[in-house]
Amino acid sequence: MLGNNLNRGSDNTFANGTGEPQGNIERLDFVYGAGMESNGGMGFAVFDRGDASVHDGFKIALITGWDYGTNSATAYSQLVSQEANWTPAGNVASSATYSLFRYTTGDNLSSASNASETGTQGIGGVVFTLDDFNVTPGTTIYGYSIFGFDVTDGGDSSNLIDWNNATYFPTNTNGDTGGGGIDLAAVNGVMFSAVPEPSTWALGGLGAIVVSMMTRRRRR
Repeated sequence: MLGNNLNRGSDNTFANGTGEPQGNIERLDFVYGAGMESNGGMGFAVFDRGDASVHDGFKIALITGWDYGTNSATAYSQLVSQEANWTPAGNVASSATYSLFRYTTGDNLSSASNASETGTQGIGGVVFTLDDFNVTPGTTIYGYSIFGFDVTDGGDSSNLIDWNNATYFPTNTNGDTGGGGIDLAAVNGVMFSAVPEPSTWALGGLGAIVVSMMTRRRRR
């Protein structure tokens, strides 16, 4: 998931279950090697494989507290929702054929089985700014987390810390099109910065400061 490659990624990442195309993951944490002082030019992008206008919904929050000793979040920003069926203007990458592979649990990733699912989809992307999270410039951030569309915080972002709490992290997330699976492209853990050009502002540059990614997964 940190390959910065639009041609690979995950399928039905947050869908719960035991089938081949279900990731059974509750939360993905993308963590920088050290805390970073935020500024108004920061942007955080999420890319999903799917047809234009039918991308899966998800939620995202900035990590504002992180314990590097235990590799765990200690504080979050406001939780932001991205409703399903986004990118009405079209995808950033045209449709291409894909195949789904799955490694067998316990085989030390020595072999992959080609699942029955193959299809043709494009890549869509959405960018979040600091304002979306209601974070004040100057706040130290440690990365961000992506959640299934049905995750809630009950009005208190501290409820996002314990991904084992089924009150806020439902265990029956579906992977239907437009649902909660999300087929993440492997361009994650990247912070973009807006940089000035002669006559306009453009989204450019990227801080490839990521050194780790944590997955919070349900036991099958």
